[in-house]
Amino acid sequence: PSPAVFGGGNPFLMYLCLTVLLQHRDYIMRNRMDYNELAMHFDKMVRKHNVNRVLNQARQMYALYLKQQANKTGEV
Repeated sequence: PSPAVFGGGNPFLMYLCLTVLLQHRDYIMRNRMDYNELAMHFDKMVRKHNVNRVLNQARQMYALYLKQQANKTGEV
């Protein structure tokens, strides 16, 4: 979807969320967490994330997304 639509018009926020999930993916899958367990896990993680790592990874994915969107619309 276009940046105006994706994430309710805030696509970078979607990439922040995706990054946090990806960084915890192995732990989540290994423990077969359900919704409630995920919520508790991330509640425990408040202010414990490596902010620089999260932001850098999210920025990289977001930049790739924007590049792909520009290529689709011919705005390179």
